[in-house]
Formats: sequence, structure tokens, C-alpha cells
Amino acid sequence: MTASPGTSAAHGFRTIVMACAADDDFVANFDRLTKSNLRGRGSGLDLAIDDATGRLKADAALFVAFVFNVVWSRLPTGAPS
Repeated sequence: MTASPGTSAAHGFRTIVMACAADDDFVANFDRLTKSNLRGRGSGLDLAIDDATGRLKADAALFVAFVFNVVWSRLPTGAPS
């Protein structure tokens, strides 16, 4: 059974997101540009508030959209996925 092109693209995008998330400089600059806190800076209370208010989940969704717009959508057509 072969994977459909959509499945391959989804796997490729997931790989790109994970690579961006593993890059400390990329995440630091994302946090700086969007005023998010994916790096988990701040006191335990600040982080608990971010978690309770849903900010961490919202920041993660924003990160995925950011990677799509800034990295994925700019890859040349036919780039390996």
C-alpha cells in the first residue's frame, strides 16, 4: 500500500514543524516576534496561568501557522517532503 500525496505532504510538514521546534534560535525569535512564550520563560505561577488560560495551546497553534507561512509555503515546488 502506498501513501497518498496528501499523506506524504502532511508527514513532510510535521517533520518541518518538529525541526523548527527543536531549533532554539527559531523558537526564541518566534517568541520575540509574536510575544508568545513557547520557551517557557517566567515563574511557575506565570506558566501555570498561561496553561490555565489556554495561552500555551494558542501559542502552539500560532507556531504551527507561523511555520506554515514562513517556512513551508516558501519551499520550492517539488522539494522533498
